[in-house]
Amino acid sequence: MLINRKVHFIISFGFIFCTSNIYAQKQNNLWYFGWKAGVDFNSGEPALLNTGKTNTWEAIAVISDSAGNLLFYSSGDTVWNAQHQIMDNGTGLGGGISSTQMAIVPNPDSSKIYYLIYMNYLSHDLMYAVIDMSKNVGLGKVRKKQIFLYNPVTEKIVACLKSDLHNYWLLTHEYGTNKFLCYSIDKNGINPTPTESSIGSVHSGAYNQSIGYMKISRNKEFLALNQALVRETAIFKFDDATGKVSGNISFKVASNTIKKIYSLEFSPNSKYLYVGTDTGIVQLNLAVYDSAFVWASRKIISNAFVSAMQLGPDNNLYVMYLGQFGNYIIRYPHSDSQYPVNITDIDTLYEPQGVIFGLGLPALVPYPPYQFSFQPDTGCEEKAVIFDIYTTAVVDSVKWQFGDGHSLLVYGQNALHTEHVYNNAGVFTVCAKIYNGFNIDTICTNYYINPKPEAWFANDSMSLCNVETITLDPTIGENVSLIWNTGDTSKSIDVNAVGVYSFLAVNHYGCTITDSIMVLNDCKCNLFVPNIFSPNNDGVNDKFVPFVMCTNAQVIFKVFDRWGNIVYEESGSTIQGWNGRKAGYPASSGVYTWMVILSRAKTQVRKSYSGNISLIR
Repeated sequence: MLINRKVHFIISFGFIFCTSNIYAQKQNNLWYFGWKAGVDFNSGEPALLNTGKTNTWEAIAVISDSAGNLLFYSSGDTVWNAQHQIMDNGTGLGGGISSTQMAIVPNPDSSKIYYLIYMNYLSHDLMYAVIDMSKNVGLGKVRKKQIFLYNPVTEKIVACLKSDLHNYWLLTHEYGTNKFLCYSIDKNGINPTPTESSIGSVHSGAYNQSIGYMKISRNKEFLALNQALVRETAIFKFDDATGKVSGNISFKVASNTIKKIYSLEFSPNSKYLYVGTDTGIVQLNLAVYDSAFVWASRKIISNAFVSAMQLGPDNNLYVMYLGQFGNYIIRYPHSDSQYPVNITDIDTLYEPQGVIFGLGLPALVPYPPYQFSFQPDTGCEEKAVIFDIYTTAVVDSVKWQFGDGHSLLVYGQNALHTEHVYNNAGVFTVCAKIYNGFNIDTICTNYYINPKPEAWFANDSMSLCNVETITLDPTIGENVSLIWNTGDTSKSIDVNAVGVYSFLAVNHYGCTITDSIMVLNDCKCNLFVPNIFSPNNDGVNDKFVPFVMCTNAQVIFKVFDRWGNIVYEESGSTIQGWNGRKAGYPASSGVYTWMVILSRAKTQVRKSYSGNISLIR
């Protein structure tokens, strides 16, 4: 609420958002404020509009779509749609026409749901409404209104993106205390339990003593506010991960020099803070967070009453001066050049007939300046994942951190694209540290890597002899299906021809792996037989097993004692081996004779082998 009503201008700038490189978005290209005033930035240069329906002293908020087309705007008591008509259920919200700030915050996970946050300067209630743009053929409907959050609060309301650049913080200040209230906004809406930070001066006394703007820098490092009639500017540190406010650099000026300190704005690079007073604009340098340094850095930029300042989509600083929008534009407000900063008069933007600009400028919406994209939606072990960042900003470099101990620094616009292969399954926090001129932004997302299928051949090759048939039977884990290069989809296949056989294994996550085996024509069949074993049940060398090194062989295996009696025999394609027992009892230690007869199916190849084995107990 602004004290001086003699001048016909309003602080329409409802709600400030801390977002890096907001100029990359068109959601903030249309401004409506004051009495029927408006500005269109869609052409690249500000053009006056007189189509608005606003009639408010101060707070107002506006939002457009990503193409710069109007969605809706509100003064806190009424909501107008894209056709400048009152939205369905869009009256009686309970906000006041003389509150300093308000806000529009989108639901992070919905393109249709928005939260309109405002306060009533008479009751000091903080409230919000829920707006659903899916209703009335895209013209929207106020689904709920006058949803109570807190009492009493000052007229300071500010929102910004969280450190994840997806969800939001909503900040206000309690009246009568030094307490900041920070509300979390996510897909579930506004959490009614705020994070509290008690720091700085108490906002008390006559209610209008605590009026004035509160804003957060684009890098989300600083929070600043004014108490107008107390003539105090305070600068704090802000933690966008926790919503906590800390630190405190404050300046008070004597009443014989300045009567009111009301508006403020940060430069795009967050290095400078511009403070608007009833005698002009003061620039403060925040390069060193120290009260003596900041105060010594002050520069007078202009010498006239300033009611509101706002960065435009073009990164110029627009000043509301004596009710005339754009009377001053501070170009390059991030400049390190010495005084004077480049200030341009725009006489052509003076109030046209029937339009009163008022004291302020509309609230901007904090849209993520960068959009994270990845393909596929979830990854697989040992498969490349594609990461992309979408933005219209010019990027100098990006440092990618993949969450598995690997990182990559890439320069230029190619830095917005990268690929990475994960060797293990799990959840990985992927971060991109984006360097863009003076700004450094970090965006992170959790990425899921699913395990690869368990399927493999035990050997690189197998052999068959002439026209015999062998079975290819790989090891397969649970929930795994196979597609063979023969067209088969069974767990194993029979083959009777030489060549390379392969399969594609797919698990229930959709992850894949391939393996192959070479089938050779080889009729040789090698045999390895040990010469000693010790069947004492210690788990080591307890059985006497001859090893047949060929496939599809039939084996006859016999063991004889020294008198030629058969103590053990078996036959088949797989041999289990002798466990050192005779007629159910442990055989005595000594030397035994063995015989192995090998034959290959569908061939005439047959060969006998014999030798001695020592049994030791």
